[in-house]
Amino acid sequence: NLYITWGVFVISTSLSYLYSAQSVILTADQNVYLVKLITGLTRSLAYILQIFLMICGVSFWIVCAIELLSNVIQLILFNKLTLKKYPQLVKLDITDTINKENIISVKSKIKREIKYTFVHKIAGVVVFNTDYLIISVFLGITVITSFSSYMMLIQALAFLISAIASPLGAYIGAKLYSDSKEKVIRIISLYNSLFFMLGIFCAYMFYISSSTFVSLWMGKEIVLSQQLVLLLSVNCFVLIARISFDVAKVGLGYMSDIELPLLEAIINIIVSLVLVHYLGLNGIVIGTIVSNIIVVMILKPVFLYKNA
Repeated sequence: NLYITWGVFVISTSLSYLYSAQSVILTADQNVYLVKLITGLTRSLAYILQIFLMICGVSFWIVCAIELLSNVIQLILFNKLTLKKYPQLVKLDITDTINKENIISVKSKIKREIKYTFVHKIAGVVVFNTDYLIISVFLGITVITSFSSYMMLIQALAFLISAIASPLGAYIGAKLYSDSKEKVIRIISLYNSLFFMLGIFCAYMFYISSSTFVSLWMGKEIVLSQQLVLLLSVNCFVLIARISFDVAKVGLGYMSDIELPLLEAIINIIVSLVLVHYLGLNGIVIGTIVSNIIVVMILKPVFLYKNA
């Protein structure tokens, strides 16, 4: 039974890849709101229906089948919407407009960018999970409860802002091919300034309100010191401010700076391992701050403006 349940979720996840091309086309054409509408609406309805069925005591297999049905409906909706908005795709023959050499060149570029993106994702997992691992080894599992409560607030805030900012990537990409490079640079600089100020505002609000929220939510024994909250506020600022750089990179199709996330992970691990012996949890957070300042706030903008 366990394997059947696992198989249903694997199939459900696999189905999402069948409409990934359609969602990419819509996003690139600055219609990301349609992607969010389809995925958000179908998933919300599926979750509501699953909760209702579980309350009614319906078989768990039916609940799992709802998840599968949700992805099937998304596949159908994406296919119909894409063919309606881009009917030329039905009879598209790339050999009519693109010669064989160009096809090979495009495939080669796509494979290269996929490799770069894979490295970025792996390094990102290391960067954002190193702190938890070091805390569990040197400070114990109980400290993770307090730390993760605050980090959950930061990550939820960053996720919300990233979801709002994601359409900007397609806009920047479109501007790159329709306007001059100087104008694109001005647009990116404007976004960087806006997210910089937004990061300052979010960090300040996190500093003055996070402990109160955690106290009401988890209890006073979970609350961290104000000194540590201040350090986490710096991380909150960087996490918000970096969104503009990440969005710009996606819009420009620039993923070649694979050494930067690797360097960020290495600096984070080394500094955290050294400082944890002297400063405890503060040292681990400082390690993350140091890696963020060196890589995210200094090197990444330099690479982006120079090479992208």
